[in-house]
Amino acid sequence: MRRGMQIVAAVLVAGAVAACSDESPTVPQLLEPQFVIAPGTAVACDFKDLRTKAATAYFKNGSTTLRAVKSLIQDMESAGAGSAGARAIGFQVFEIIEGQIEAKVAGSPSHIDGGAANGSDFMNKTLACMEPPPFKAVDFTAALDDVGGGGALCVRGGPNDDTSACVTFNGFSGLSPNANSSFTSWFGGRRLVYAAPLSIFTSNEVIVGGRYEWSTVPHAALDNTNGKGVVGMCVPNPVNAPVNRVQHREQGFTPTILLLADAFFLDSFLPCDNFAALDRGSTSPLFEFARNAFDWASPPPLYASALRVGGGTGGSLGDLSKFAVVNAQAVNLAFTTQPVDGFLNQPLNDIVVRAFGNGNTPFIDLSVTVQINVNNSINATLSGPSCTVVGQVGTCTLITDVNGEVTFTGLAIDKTGGYRLLATTTDLPLSSPDAAQAVSNGFNIHP
Repeated sequence: MRRGMQIVAAVLVAGAVAACSDESPTVPQLLEPQFVIAPGTAVACDFKDLRTKAATAYFKNGSTTLRAVKSLIQDMESAGAGSAGARAIGFQVFEIIEGQIEAKVAGSPSHIDGGAANGSDFMNKTLACMEPPPFKAVDFTAALDDVGGGGALCVRGGPNDDTSACVTFNGFSGLSPNANSSFTSWFGGRRLVYAAPLSIFTSNEVIVGGRYEWSTVPHAALDNTNGKGVVGMCVPNPVNAPVNRVQHREQGFTPTILLLADAFFLDSFLPCDNFAALDRGSTSPLFEFARNAFDWASPPPLYASALRVGGGTGGSLGDLSKFAVVNAQAVNLAFTTQPVDGFLNQPLNDIVVRAFGNGNTPFIDLSVTVQINVNNSINATLSGPSCTVVGQVGTCTLITDVNGEVTFTGLAIDKTGGYRLLATTTDLPLSSPDAAQAVSNGFNIHP
């Protein structure tokens, strides 16, 4: 079982309690950019340099790991640069790196001897011998941080690869397909998945916690027919205001927010409810912050996630997917297309309701229900394709799209009179103070 399910320190929260400012050190500090190869630089395959210089600069001299890596590089050279064989062997090298970083972060013996910049150099030179030319260097420095453990590095998508979520070494964030998909069906082949903390995240909401970017090499386009990818983070759970969520931004796409609490991932993805199991004896500054930021008697942090909708997980400098924990305040609802006068038992005009945060970021995959406002109904029934009728009460429910909108079509009312519609949300956490509702303009049903 992967680290996301049984990491010794459980998880690190994404931010302080509501009173804490955005300056709180909620994620590992980014490493200074000390690139051996600058991102975007074209890298040519050179097996001799990879074996004699890059590998020895990153792995401990004389170690069994260095010998194993050099042997795999020799096998890559025999298979031929850019070949399927070299690519398969290169992924074995990355799996070794992943295991060595895991060990070092956990305080176990590790054969990593160089810094993260050396590791980034080695990985880029390995990829240059795996991928068709020209390969352009990627910054893996923060992903390979073996001190704070803030990054992530996983190989996913192959028939024999680990199928669990790819989780950062500190358990802070994770990437997974949704419950109806898999990495294999999503990626359509093997990918190197990596993540790194961000120093900057431009948001139209109030940022209160961690910021991350998740990417893959090669680029993995997200085909929604194979299910949406999910990025999860653990967020603080203030007693009276559980409004912290994960916002996603990607160049060319609408930023989106998904609500807290997803039972499937809460149990099997990030064990945020196990925060109380945090190792209080750890000397890591990350854990020190977690201890200082939370009262042990307060509720544990909740799980929050954002769905990847459209596009892909990156793999190039201009195509990275960025996520941050934000305080979206209330979930606001608004009728953006109001109902207008109609006729008895005849379809009304299409009615649109939008769900959004205080910064106007849309909430996606949110259930929105409309019904006749009880103050205006006289034993009338609302019906339509999205409706359920119990007795004389009709409720109509749809799920918001990537724009945070639902469009109710074909709604009808069986009695004449004047009405208003009430829109509510049903996906908010229990006892949430930001339960949303909106009332439409008045309209009339004529004979």
